[in-house]
Amino acid sequence: MVDSPPPQQFRRRVAAVGAVAATVPYVALKVLWLSGNLVGVPADSPAAGDEFVYANAITFGMDAFVVVLALALTQRWGMRVPAWLLLAPVWVGTGLLVPAVLQAAAGGLAWVVSGGQAMRLEGGLVEPWVYAVVGASFALQGIFLAAAFWWYARARWSHVFQPAEPAKGATDEVQTVFVRGGGGAAVVIAIGYAVWQFGDAGPFGEYEPGWEVSQRMHLVIAAATALVAAIGAARMLRPTVRVPFGRAAVLAWVGSGSLCGWGLYQVVVVLSGASLTEDVSPVGNLMQLTSMLAGFALALGCVLRIVERRVLTGADQALPQVEPRPKRRLRGREAGFAITVPGPRVDASPRSPGSTSALAGGVETKPFGTDPVARSRQCIWNRSNTAVPRPKTKSRSPSTSQYR
Repeated sequence: MVDSPPPQQFRRRVAAVGAVAATVPYVALKVLWLSGNLVGVPADSPAAGDEFVYANAITFGMDAFVVVLALALTQRWGMRVPAWLLLAPVWVGTGLLVPAVLQAAAGGLAWVVSGGQAMRLEGGLVEPWVYAVVGASFALQGIFLAAAFWWYARARWSHVFQPAEPAKGATDEVQTVFVRGGGGAAVVIAIGYAVWQFGDAGPFGEYEPGWEVSQRMHLVIAAATALVAAIGAARMLRPTVRVPFGRAAVLAWVGSGSLCGWGLYQVVVVLSGASLTEDVSPVGNLMQLTSMLAGFALALGCVLRIVERRVLTGADQALPQVEPRPKRRLRGREAGFAITVPGPRVDASPRSPGSTSALAGGVETKPFGTDPVARSRQCIWNRSNTAVPRPKTKSRSPSTSQYR
């Protein structure tokens, strides 16, 4: 596991700072509302009731968690976070925020073209300017968070974006079941959204004046993300030249996250018994539940594909490894000097009685070698024994007179 190069690391930090700054308007509104200052909320709006206090607290925590994700995608400690602990919230977050980016862009274009008539957004839970602030905040969060995660994934999981020959593994049949089942459900969901698009009512009831353009754009974006999820997951199993594995993984990531994230959100809202869900049709509730399950199935199949592809292609061996820390410097006799150990004489040739070998008492000189265990043993032995005394140069043995 290595960190990204300096240019990419700088881009990640810029994107993380942008994501944190984009949360400020939304978090500020939530703090004001939770403290009792309902700025931008009409007095007769359901959002002024007690049932929205818990919703505001939950959404405040969700948006504050974006700050934690931005830091994890930027700091070096983020590279050590377990993959599942980081991927799960980022997957749901990008699935919720990327459609918000498209919704804000399309809504802004419609507002400019129609002179503000097509996007009046009157009679809602909050005042129109609050919708503009919240939409812009979500759009910027989606852009910066997606960019930061893109560079983070390129640095940590670079093998996903590398081309490789398709290969079948042990879980290939399981992947096919998840992808085909989730992809088929996603196609059905897209068709359902298309039918509602051309009707007089949507999954949340009849279209209201001033909101019709926004609601229809939401259906178009939801249908598009469902198709993107199905296509991306299918291309991950069978990549092509136009849609390689890395590009297919991006499409499947965004599409499945949108299906599961928005489906989960609607299911939680319905189960909470909020008053806003009274006009939702049973078919709409079933579609949201199906959307959540389809997105989860697609994500599970894609994760299995990525993990198995990494094993089959040997990407673990290709990843650069962090160099180990250098060992401490050996000093003194541990640095590799020769020591004397007891043993027989190495040279069997006759020596003069006055030579060094004879005066040393028949000892053998050996180097340490490269074995650290043997080196430590020799060092311990050498410290526990006294050195052999060197002969005096002035003294002369009587036995050496015959060689004069």
